[in-house]
Amino acid sequence: MLFLTVQTSSINGVVFELFSAVIAAGSGCFINQWPDAEQAVLAFKLAFFISLIQLATFATHLNGDMKLPENSWPLGVFFFAVSWGLDRYMLYTLNRTLKVISELGEVMEDAQRKTISETRNTKNDKPKRNKNENDKHTLAPESKKDR
Repeated sequence: MLFLTVQTSSINGVVFELFSAVIAAGSGCFINQWPDAEQAVLAFKLAFFISLIQLATFATHLNGDMKLPENSWPLGVFFFAVSWGLDRYMLYTLNRTLKVISELGEVMEDAQRKTISETRNTKNDKPKRNKNENDKHTLAPESKKDR
C-alpha cells in the first residue's frame, strides 16, 4: 500500500520512500525500546543516519539535480524528528519527576523526624499522676498561699 503512490519508473522515488519506511521502523523501535535498550540505540543511530541520507536526497531534488516523484516529501525525517523530540521531552519530564520525588522524600523524612521528636517531647512532658490513680476525688494538698 505504501508504494502505490510512488511511480515505479523512478528508482530514486522507490528508494526515497523505502528510506521513509526504514526510518519509521527504526524510530518506532527506538521509542518502544524494542527488543532491548542496547538495540534501541542501534535503531536510533540507523534512523538518524538514513534520515540524513533522505534529507540530502531531498535537498538534491530541490536543487534539480535529482528527479523524485512530484509529491515526495521526507516523511521519514519528519517522523524521526517528532519521535526524537518526544523522547527528549519524556526524558526531561522523567528527570524532573525523579527530582521532585527525591525532594518530596527529603521533606517527608524531615517532617517525620520532627513529628517523632515532638512525640518524644510530649511523652516526657506528661504531668505526674498521684500514686493513687483510682481515687479521682483526691484533693491536692493546699499550699500556704491558698489559705
